[in-house]
Amino acid sequence: MDRNSVIGLVLITGILLGYSYFFGPSPEELAKQAEQTEQAQQVENTDTAKIDETAYIAESFDTNTVDTLQLQLEELLAKKTFGSFYKNSTGTAKTITVTSPKATYTFNTKGGALQQVILSEYKTFNDKELSLFDPNSVDFNLVLNQDGNTINTNALYFNYQGEDNLSIAEGEEKTVVFTAGEGNDKVTYTYVFNADSYYLDFSVRHNASEASLNLFQEGFNNEKHLETERTKSSVYYREYEEKRDYLSERSDDEEITETELHWVAFKQDFFSTAIISRQGQLKANSKLTITPGLETDTIHTKAYAASLALQNKESNFFLYYGPNQYDNLREKDVAEFDRIIDFGWAIFGWVNKYLILNVFQFLDATGMSYGIIILVLTLLIKLALSPLTYKNFLSSAKMRVLKPEIEALNEKNKNADAVKKQQDTMALYRETGVNPMAGCLPMLLQMPILYAMFRFFPASIELRQESFLWADDLSSYDSIMSLPFDIPFYGDHISLFTLMLAVSTFFYSKLNMGNQAMPQQQSGMPQINMKMMTYIFPFMMLFFFNNYSSGLSYYYFLSNVISIAQMFLIKKYFVDEVKILAKIQERKKQKKGKSNFQKRMEDMAKKRGISTPKG
Repeated sequence: MDRNSVIGLVLITGILLGYSYFFGPSPEELAKQAEQTEQAQQVENTDTAKIDETAYIAESFDTNTVDTLQLQLEELLAKKTFGSFYKNSTGTAKTITVTSPKATYTFNTKGGALQQVILSEYKTFNDKELSLFDPNSVDFNLVLNQDGNTINTNALYFNYQGEDNLSIAEGEEKTVVFTAGEGNDKVTYTYVFNADSYYLDFSVRHNASEASLNLFQEGFNNEKHLETERTKSSVYYREYEEKRDYLSERSDDEEITETELHWVAFKQDFFSTAIISRQGQLKANSKLTITPGLETDTIHTKAYAASLALQNKESNFFLYYGPNQYDNLREKDVAEFDRIIDFGWAIFGWVNKYLILNVFQFLDATGMSYGIIILVLTLLIKLALSPLTYKNFLSSAKMRVLKPEIEALNEKNKNADAVKKQQDTMALYRETGVNPMAGCLPMLLQMPILYAMFRFFPASIELRQESFLWADDLSSYDSIMSLPFDIPFYGDHISLFTLMLAVSTFFYSKLNMGNQAMPQQQSGMPQINMKMMTYIFPFMMLFFFNNYSSGLSYYYFLSNVISIAQMFLIKKYFVDEVKILAKIQERKKQKKGKSNFQKRMEDMAKKRGISTPKG
């Protein structure tokens, strides 16, 4: 090592010794640091001991005690929410099945209510089991007001004592009972099944200060044409002392009843679920709601809801789960319950209910196919109306043979005023004994039958899925060709029965118009309008009937064909226009008094200050 290195080391050592002497801790500070280090070590040892003690306590703590505390907490919460029904707020749900010749009913102990009804004697349009509702589309909830608590029974687990799978043979009755709660605070549902009926006896008992039944259901698409099915589905109901009513079939609707509700039905075209009360069971102000399904929803038709406030702590009802078939609906003789089937209003419904239905059921009992039954029914109706048809045709024949004289009279009075023309025309009618209104009455009398049939066939479940010729379902449309696109207001198929109806209507209208006389025309407009309707009306029928009941189109086609045949037969064998003209001319030579029609016309003229010719 050289001299410079040695000098450097000596200087560095000196600097370090000097820094330690002048800036290092004093002996007192060193002692304090040692004391702090010792205290920190003691704290660390104490914390470690506490951690070890906690771990020991946790390991030695009974896990059952934790579970007990948790259960006690849950019980407190359940008591707060469900009151005296808290013991039924937990449990295991299980299904109970009741099978009868009419249907299979499925209950769930959670809620104690029906969750599914499958009808045994019917299928959907695509041959699947027909379920009126399933667990995902129904809610049956008794809402209780107890000691300020609102309790929904659809959240309770009901007790059930009995077999999980019950079968009911023909002629048998069986009872299913669900209970929830204890002592006085108990809810009991009792269902009584009759193997030979679609009706169930149902009673509900409770001890709450207030209670209401809230019902909700979504209808399923069971028929061939969803849009048509939706237009025939709604909430039907009746208040005591009132007529049957229903909510809108085409839009959202809501009704709050003003008086006590008798019954309410969720109508799904050919099937219904309904609750029927005995008088004094329900309060007024029941709320009924209908909501159409979305266009994109091809599974459901509409959503139905009803909120029914109970009057008593024990209420008795009938439940109906079945087809809209007249005899079934009439089984319990419930007032206007059969009017779930919409046969039409006023006289049209009367004609269907007391005339057409009885004839149809008589023919149905023979075992004939429904296509033949419609044919025979049409023949019977046309035969019954044939006297009216004859009178109408005879009146038209009189007007036709008189037409040349009317035209000559109009030509004679072409420069005269309207009053003069009317007076001379009335005098001619009086002389010939022709009543220009005689043909109107027979036509008016036939209108109720015409419209009644329009209501009858689409509403008759008997035609549902019954085939005839190329039609696979007479209650829905027939199709001979499917289109690759949808035509607005027409559809995506071609109905042959509708085509036949339109063509037959065209020919019938042409022939019928040729048999009519319009002797008083001063302008061509009325006749032009009639000619236009001859072409327009059949064309409109293509759009109106293409998606409608093929049974109805078939009936109207047959009616047109028979009417055309009657027209030819009457004209050829029963009405001789030459003889009619001879009788009219002979009558003109005789002095005749004024007809009632003539008197009325002259009275009207006198009131207007118009003088009439003396006859």
